[in-house]
Amino acid sequence: SMVARLKLKGIDGERNIVMWSRVPKSSVWARPTSTVHACAFAPVVGARSYAVGQNLKNQSGQLRDSSNKTVPLSELFSKKKVVVLGVPGAFTPVCSSKHVPSYIDQAKELADAGVDAVACVSVNDSFVMKAWSESLQGKDNKVHFFADQDGSFTQAIGMDADLSGAGLGKRSKRYSLLVEDGVITKENVESTPAEFKVSGADTILSQLKKKK
Repeated sequence: SMVARLKLKGIDGERNIVMWSRVPKSSVWARPTSTVHACAFAPVVGARSYAVGQNLKNQSGQLRDSSNKTVPLSELFSKKKVVVLGVPGAFTPVCSSKHVPSYIDQAKELADAGVDAVACVSVNDSFVMKAWSESLQGKDNKVHFFADQDGSFTQAIGMDADLSGAGLGKRSKRYSLLVEDGVITKENVESTPAEFKVSGADTILSQLKKKK
């Protein structure tokens, strides 16, 4: 066996990890020279069940709102234009300082553009999501917070990621979706959970303007 020490880029920066790899004696082992991102360790999965063009109302999964009430996806998305923002975890730095605030700060602009609701989804429990919502927006509901407690929704749309190297376990990629009457019409996914380039409210607003 051979050991390679790699840098893992996670939510809070880079951490060193140790990878054990069994390779044939004939193989040439090249010392890694680049940073390996957390999402690179997500398990390989088959074709996604729900992607752009497909209807989330057909999915049997459920989310829980901040009052711990189960919300069927058909109820959340039916006859509405909804923006879904997926985050790696509640109270994590980029999520709290940039991602969710971009939607809170531009809630009026999103509503003026025809968005009926903004839903923040994270693989957390509803009690954590409620506390996080109140820490960011008080009692306002500019952004609605939903717990994907077992990760089934996140996995169904192919956004699950193994962030164990960053100490988070099985979580979500950072992304945003535009969902119209249940149908995913736009999708924006960051290349790593630590980045915040394409999943913010500015991107969704630009996409909504182009659709007019």
